[in-house]
Amino acid sequence: MNRTAFKSKEGKALIRGFCEKTIRNWPVKHERLNVSASGYKTHIIVSGPADGEAVILLHGTGTNSASWMGDVPGLSEEFRVYAVDIPGEPGLSDEQRLSMAEGDPPGWLEGLFESLGLEKAHLIGMSLGGCFSLMFGAAHPEKVSSMTLLAPPGLAAARL
Repeated sequence: MNRTAFKSKEGKALIRGFCEKTIRNWPVKHERLNVSASGYKTHIIVSGPADGEAVILLHGTGTNSASWMGDVPGLSEEFRVYAVDIPGEPGLSDEQRLSMAEGDPPGWLEGLFESLGLEKAHLIGMSLGGCFSLMFGAAHPEKVSSMTLLAPPGLAAARL
């Protein structure tokens, strides 16, 4: 099983180049962080007031933090926004995918909270990011201020 989003070095270079170009056009003032979260290098674009409540944005599979460019300006007015590239997806974090079977997502998010010094945050997750939010919220409800889920998989059995 391929545990990385990239099929070739050339594809990886193209996608990461696109990510860098996109970040240069980020719609609000921001800073970039690379933190270690449970052993995974995780790239984050941070914006909004330093004293604002934390909001963590988790994108869907096959994409990256650029998914949130349209949402970041409004959220950044009031909140400290962390647009995260999930490891193993085509972004700037580690290319090794988190293992659902081994329960990596909640541990990775817990490590992310620790690396960022967060005790609590609002989670906004799209698709895969929604699934990770649910898993983390079930394991650590005391760390979740609120949860907004956009088309998360796993809420109900699939009908075939």
